[in-house]
Amino acid sequence: MNHIIILALVALIVDHTNAGCTGDVSKSCGYDSFRLPERIRPLHYDLSITPNLEQNSFTGVVDIKIQVVAPTTSHKKSLKSILRCSESSDKQIVLNADRRILSIVEESIRYTEVGKNGQIPVSKFCYDENSKNIVIILSKKLAEGSKGTLHLEFSGKIQQSARGLFRDDNLDGAKSDLILTQFGPSKAREMFPCFDEPGFKATFKLSVNYRNELRIISNTELNSFRVNRGEKYSTMSFEQTPSMLSNSLAMVIGKLDKIEKTTSNGRTIVKVYSPPGRSNKGEFILNAACKALEELEKFFVTPYPLDKLDLVSSPNYVYRGADSLGLIMMPNSVLLMDERASSEQLQVGISTLMKRLINPWLGNAASIKCWTDIWFMDILSTWLADHLADKIFPEYKVGLSTTLALQKAKENDIDITVMPNEPDSEEAVEKYYTSVTSIKGASIIGMLRNYMHPEHFDNALHHYLENVIYKSTELSDFIESMSKFTDLPVQEIFEPLFTRKGHPLIQVDYEPTTNSLRFRQETYPEFRDNRYDSWKIPMTAIVSNHQGHEEEIEFVITSYDETIKLPDWFATSEEGNFVKVNKNGAGFFHVMYSFNLFERLLGAVAKDRLSLLDKVDLITSTKTLVNKRRQSADDLSTLYGTLRGEKDPIIVGLMRDHAQSN
Repeated sequence: MNHIIILALVALIVDHTNAGCTGDVSKSCGYDSFRLPERIRPLHYDLSITPNLEQNSFTGVVDIKIQVVAPTTSHKKSLKSILRCSESSDKQIVLNADRRILSIVEESIRYTEVGKNGQIPVSKFCYDENSKNIVIILSKKLAEGSKGTLHLEFSGKIQQSARGLFRDDNLDGAKSDLILTQFGPSKAREMFPCFDEPGFKATFKLSVNYRNELRIISNTELNSFRVNRGEKYSTMSFEQTPSMLSNSLAMVIGKLDKIEKTTSNGRTIVKVYSPPGRSNKGEFILNAACKALEELEKFFVTPYPLDKLDLVSSPNYVYRGADSLGLIMMPNSVLLMDERASSEQLQVGISTLMKRLINPWLGNAASIKCWTDIWFMDILSTWLADHLADKIFPEYKVGLSTTLALQKAKENDIDITVMPNEPDSEEAVEKYYTSVTSIKGASIIGMLRNYMHPEHFDNALHHYLENVIYKSTELSDFIESMSKFTDLPVQEIFEPLFTRKGHPLIQVDYEPTTNSLRFRQETYPEFRDNRYDSWKIPMTAIVSNHQGHEEEIEFVITSYDETIKLPDWFATSEEGNFVKVNKNGAGFFHVMYSFNLFERLLGAVAKDRLSLLDKVDLITSTKTLVNKRRQSADDLSTLYGTLRGEKDPIIVGLMRDHAQSN
């Protein structure tokens, strides 16, 4: 009897909640899953946008050619979604649109199937508010293998913050006519309805109706231009793009000057767009971009996919972890500078440029399968950008800037994991992109390279890239490539570094009776010992004596309390001998030395026997541990006293910044 009552109640709820699947779009319905179903794939978008700059709004029309690639699957659904919308999923087309920004014209929705069925009527339409999806329910089922075109008309808001289609301000804060897109990582849905997820690639043809006096730029070159008689607007249509993600689409509208240069191989025209009267400020980045583009083609052994690359300056542009293909927006502070800028500005500029230029290969040509692995693509791009920047532009010492950022990230690494849980919302995806996460993850990639040996890692990396270009990829593909070039337990060692919160704090002491270093682990910043959950930490230490004999030793700490034997020729009892753990501060962990070892390092500092990066690591780690009350403030004072005659501006700046913060 009870089960009959329950079934009756469910029937009533279904009957009541199905109202949300009707044409009343003020109500919600739906799929109730952040992930889109994979049975329908976009093939091509014909998209037309008409901005209204006076009203901060726009209208649009999109025709999406789609294909049904698989039968209906038992994709995970909640009871709530079943009760809300009981229609068979093989009648549904689910895609992304953010209702807060976009309004779909319901009467405009139509689906035309290729073949005898022709236009299939739309029976219901609704929003899934939580997941920012729209659900279109047709009157007939869509068979596997069938193709068709989905037509939608819509309107939306031009936003004031850097997301979707937004308006930027001039440096003086006055209103400007600079309109840009920022679709990363999941904001294309704020300008047009689309399949706004990794794994859903398609080609695009964009048309824009805009005011005649303004310049418009998009991913590809202009295909046609039509002046609308009697109107202030013209229509500009662009060539079809390569197959790409929806967040790779981009456009810029505004009053802009430009300079341009062709790469030496003649394949690509690079242009820098700037506010009127400031084009000369773009020459440094223009020349750097041409050089970098050619070197990246050699590194990836794959041509850049377009015949043009446009770089556009924007006063308040914010990078959100995804880049458009063929059109890159950068803040004025990066794009509009010259060689007279400070070394720090040049390092940031080159590093930023490299990461943005890598995206056509590592981000679009090789793209992730789902949001779960977006963190990995970001950290690999971050590491590779700085690694290649040091090779292509050694004069700017980007590695130094990377080390300084790494030290800051270690200090701020509170409860962050590099590899997060699978996101269940757009907001969760946004949280993937923090500077600490990117720097921490990139540092771990660098640790992996040193652990495997640079030559083996580089061979494995090229193997990985060759196998994923023009495909979808995930972390397991990378691990598989690494494993082909080493017998070392790569996954066992590095997975905890990606997944655990915080990072290791290593206490190191010297054991004279065995001529060994003793290591004990804690977890920063909680400072609990790792007796029962030890990290496995690859390390490189410099061992040096007073006669100038120096040796690098490599090892892996695998337990809470462990000793490592030192070379027979070394003994700390001899004046001038020292040990520096974590060469150049490259590993993402802190080191706390015993009194004896710290004294020996002070002697090495006094005689200028440490590299600049090792000095930076020693200063920043000591400062952090003093601030956390794990090391005596006298140690930091003594270290600064030893460095009193230091001339290097980086070291002087670190000491000055510390003095000002206290």
